[in-house]
Amino acid sequence: MVTPLGCDVAVLGAGVVGLSTAWLLARQGAAVTLLDSGTAGSGASLGAQGQLVPPSPELRPLWQRSLALYAELAERTGMPWDAEPPGTLVLSAPGAVDTSRARTFPDAEVLTGEELRTLEPALGPLVTAGLLLFEGRRIEPAAAVGALLAEAAGAGTALRLGLGPLRLEEAGASGWAFVRADGERFTAPRVVIAAGAGARALLAPLGLRVPLTSVSGRVLVTEPAPFTLDHVLAESVIGVPRSVALLAHQTPDGGLVLGGSWYPHDEAEPDDLAERILRRADELVPGVERLRITAQRGGLRPFLPDRAPVVDRLAPGLYGCFGHGGEGYIAGPGSADLLVGLLHAEQDGRAAPAAEQQALLAGFRFGRWKEPT
Repeated sequence: MVTPLGCDVAVLGAGVVGLSTAWLLARQGAAVTLLDSGTAGSGASLGAQGQLVPPSPELRPLWQRSLALYAELAERTGMPWDAEPPGTLVLSAPGAVDTSRARTFPDAEVLTGEELRTLEPALGPLVTAGLLLFEGRRIEPAAAVGALLAEAAGAGTALRLGLGPLRLEEAGASGWAFVRADGERFTAPRVVIAAGAGARALLAPLGLRVPLTSVSGRVLVTEPAPFTLDHVLAESVIGVPRSVALLAHQTPDGGLVLGGSWYPHDEAEPDDLAERILRRADELVPGVERLRITAQRGGLRPFLPDRAPVVDRLAPGLYGCFGHGGEGYIAGPGSADLLVGLLHAEQDGRAAPAAEQQALLAGFRFGRWKEPT
């Protein structure tokens, strides 16, 4: 059975990127249908840490767009987040501060261990140096997904969730078709792929190679701590394969959100991973290991070789916004905003977006990994 979705654009993926895309398109007047094999946020989005820390320079414009959209979302929905940044402490332990990280953050202030403990008394003696960043905010993933879903639906987005496995096919004059396991087909003239780790398998049958690799990460939530963390904490060595390093922040009720594990998706996580995360956190913030774990979450973070997302047209009527790695909340809404600008430029008959958009899009082209450096 063929079911025309009756929309201008179909967005596949109801995580933070797809929800943002659907919301921004719908509020500008487009007829949008949002599809997902599962429920909203059921991929990586609900399993995220929830830290909005400054990214690499290449992603800064997307991050800044994301912050502006979160501010608007909070004003419209009451979504909790840090309207004013408490800041980030990038910790080195042991040894001297990583000066390459200081170059990545030109506004960073280099601090000694004692200076860090003055700012954050809960830090232990193993922290020897670090960076103070003015920026760094906290967001609750479930609240963000809920707010984005409400805004997208309120703007007129039609929701088709819980569809099970889908494959993508060309559909001639109808554009593109999503095909369910039972053979039912949904067609739309234009499609945005915001399916995170699923983009690789979805696009491969079309001859569109995407060198995505997925990394699994675990996040722990604890009971309220008997101390206060005023900043977002991040160890400087985050991202080393098969490792655990500290990511931490405190929730309004006093609980800690702890993360920092990094394991290839095709390898089993250690059975004692939760204990390893608590142990590493306790080494830098003494007392953490005694706290009771009240919840655990996780998901697959899809990375491209240069750790930047795709925000581009992949084929006529087919667009992509995926590959955000561990920075879906940091850069996702901003990249959705950039993609919506591209869609509108092409819909309006312009050969290309405005010059500023073109310059930004250049760093997120599909197929850039094939180009000589």
